[in-house]
Amino acid sequence: VAKFEKIGGLMAERTTDLKDIRDRVVAELRGEPEPGVPSPEEPVILLAEDLAPADTAGLDPELVRGIVTQLGGKTSHTAIIARQFGIPCVVGAGSALTQIQDGSLILIDGEAGEIETTPDPLKAEARAKESAEVQAKIRSWTGPAVTADGTRVQLLANVQDGAGARSAAATGLPVGVG
Repeated sequence: VAKFEKIGGLMAERTTDLKDIRDRVVAELRGEPEPGVPSPEEPVILLAEDLAPADTAGLDPELVRGIVTQLGGKTSHTAIIARQFGIPCVVGAGSALTQIQDGSLILIDGEAGEIETTPDPLKAEARAKESAEVQAKIRSWTGPAVTADGTRVQLLANVQDGAGARSAAATGLPVGVG
């Protein structure tokens, strides 16, 4: 793990995966419950130092409306899985995360990687509506996959499980798996 962290970049982002595997194996050997994120009882934005891919994959997008982590990067497995689930995610927020109090109203923009800690409620509502409209446009898009100058591009789906594969195939578009 230390060697991966020293290398930096993509390899450093993968140390979360290695630590998670280590912690799960140790818990199994000790007869302890696996580490993980408890399920919230109401919708929340989850704040964490970092999240393991297995923890992110186990989140309910109906209850976890956003994720902010102190560590990580845009290519971390947590960020990739959150995008697949449609959960806005800001990773690598650093010390900004420590300034947020439990129960605070915050606004996160996963695309821009921004956190607003004291958002105006009307502005927050407008941004949420705008985001829902963009997501609806994305879901209704039928192609073709071309750039603004008409160059065709190949679409690849990030598939985690059977449901993800069925979802990618259901678009009716020629899609590959990456």
